[in-house]
Amino acid sequence: MSKPSSDRFSPLAPGSKIELEGLSLVLGPAADLPITGFVREGRAADGRAFRVLELPGAELPGPLGQALAVPGVAAAAARLSQDDRQLVALRPAPGPTLEWVLRRGESLGLHGLALVETLCRLFQAIHDSKLVFRSLAPSMFSVAPDGAISLEEPEALRSPSEPPSRAALPFNAPEAVAGSDGGERADQYGLGALCFSLLSGRMPMERGDFPLPRIFRPLLPHGTATALYRALSPRPGDRYESCRAFFADLKERTTPKGASPTGWSVAAATEIGRLKSQSMPVNQDASYIGLDSGSRRGILLVADGVSTADVGSGDLASSLVREAVRSAWEGPVGDILRTHKGPLPQEWAKTALEAILEDANARIYAYLKQPIFVGSLGPGTHPPGSTAVLAILDADRLTVANIGDSRLYLLREGALEAMTVDQDLRTELLKAGRDPRSAADSGTLGALTQSVGSFFFDSEGNVINRPLRAEVQPLFLRAGDRLLFCSDGVPDCLGEGADEVMARELGTGHEAGPIAQRLCQLADEALGADNITALVLLAL
Repeated sequence: MSKPSSDRFSPLAPGSKIELEGLSLVLGPAADLPITGFVREGRAADGRAFRVLELPGAELPGPLGQALAVPGVAAAAARLSQDDRQLVALRPAPGPTLEWVLRRGESLGLHGLALVETLCRLFQAIHDSKLVFRSLAPSMFSVAPDGAISLEEPEALRSPSEPPSRAALPFNAPEAVAGSDGGERADQYGLGALCFSLLSGRMPMERGDFPLPRIFRPLLPHGTATALYRALSPRPGDRYESCRAFFADLKERTTPKGASPTGWSVAAATEIGRLKSQSMPVNQDASYIGLDSGSRRGILLVADGVSTADVGSGDLASSLVREAVRSAWEGPVGDILRTHKGPLPQEWAKTALEAILEDANARIYAYLKQPIFVGSLGPGTHPPGSTAVLAILDADRLTVANIGDSRLYLLREGALEAMTVDQDLRTELLKAGRDPRSAADSGTLGALTQSVGSFFFDSEGNVINRPLRAEVQPLFLRAGDRLLFCSDGVPDCLGEGADEVMARELGTGHEAGPIAQRLCQLADEALGADNITALVLLAL
């Protein structure tokens, strides 16, 4: 990078008055530009503020001149050349900075994708003009009232032959920081980081800090994370060939399309875990499938008992969850699902799921109220608990309730994404805007913050209810979708390449049973350190 200033070129004094093509400005203090020159505010008599570039020589540097001609880049409102010095007043920003918009987060959930499209078009226009970024930050951009995004710092652009900034900022690609050429694919990493912020509503704390965007926006459509993570790949060759291609894929993946399913193949399998069985020869997982082919409705469950119970046990808790689900399917909830004509209201499905989980909680409560436990319960007692990923299927709509860290994955168009978010300490820290990596004890980050069996005990042994807070969301299915409900034993035992293995196995075959069995077998062979349960649903 060229040195910003030199002994032969110094800025005009603050308070200087200049006249540029009829525009009268009073200059503020100067700051260095990333090119040779200075930048300061110029204030007009009517109060308008202009960003003023002060540069040596009679001609603009080549890349800067190119940048000022790119649509969407701040244009020159007026120019002045004098004594081998030139001043360029850029038109006032039409709105607040993108950083201001991101930090406030107002309406991002509604307008996020439209802002992403505008940003992608701006990056592509810059690349089509044979320019790339020196460095990237959301403070460089403005957002107009109509949603147009502009680059307010044209000096941030350079020719591909110039070196990029090596500042380790969250929006700078790893290869640029390492001193490589950077270029268009390095810009795409920065674009991906900006789009992650727009769609998730969360700014990265440091480079590489891009947790699952669904943590912050649960209703993001399937495909969002797949496209974002490809643009954010640490390997430039794995990113898209252009910013235009990135947005085209993001839009294609998130656009509703496809036929509704006409049938289902569903099955579950479980393994105790070869290593887990050595310390606890009991499978604490449970599953349930209630499916009516005539109405194409049903109830699906995977539950995972918590191993830390002081009274009762995890397998007791998960079995009581399963019994609550069975009672619902064999009782009024199932009757409605089997006989109701027309679509069921979304709110009904949500209420039914919450009622089933409360029934499961009540069953555990009744267990703890047995006389045998009188005098043995106290503030330090761990009650029996269980996770649950529970869903009501209504033709092409799945309503999912999640408590704890059992999960639902969806394989669609070759992309596997988690559709539920773990309710654990790591997630709570992320939602609170804190970095889990700075937690005092990283070993507790997986501790559950919610489970069925949500109680505590006072000093007299009385059982006190804690309200259940299930995450409930709808998911509309297409023919060809493949879903995996599972306990955390499946991804945890499969290890680092779990997503690739799950996607491969879910995409193979046309019957749910062999897929579920194979996933459990592979997880057991890979590690087997936990109970392993897989429930597979194929939308036909």
